Amino acid sequence: MLQVAFAGMYLQPEMLLSSTGGEVQVKDINATVVMNQRFTKLDVPVIIGKKIGPLRLGLGPVASVILNKPSDAVNFSSTSVQSKFHNATFGYQLDLGLDIWKLAFDLKYEGNLSTLGNGVVIGGNTYSFDSRNRQWIFGVGLFF
Repeated sequence: MLQVAFAGMYLQPEMLLSSTGGEVQVKDINATVVMNQRFTKLDVPVIIGKKIGPLRLGLGPVASVILNKPSDAVNFSSTSVQSKFHNATFGYQLDLGLDIWKLAFDLKYEGNLSTLGNGVVIGGNTYSFDSRNRQWIFGVGLFF
């Protein structure tokens, strides 16, 4: 992460690598099967906020890219970076943080933008809004 101060505020671009997953229930006429899914994703939030002493409060968009998942056996090295980022979905993050020396402790709430529609077209490219479940994220970061 990087934090740049301007006009009494800050801009904080980040790169967050996470592994997540859950259970999926598949119902058939004869049975219900519960399957576990795990996948790795890269989140790139850009938080704009206000700092009050060591405390931070911010808000910003987040782009999410699934790097690999068991269901399609795609890994990051076998697909071009450009095509991965073209398939990114977008949501938002609210951030409450505490900075101590070069460490940052964050509690984030991540939500989706699906209530605003399916996506947006910018420069002839369509970017999808994220429809994932909302989640709380606790993180510890290091400032460079």
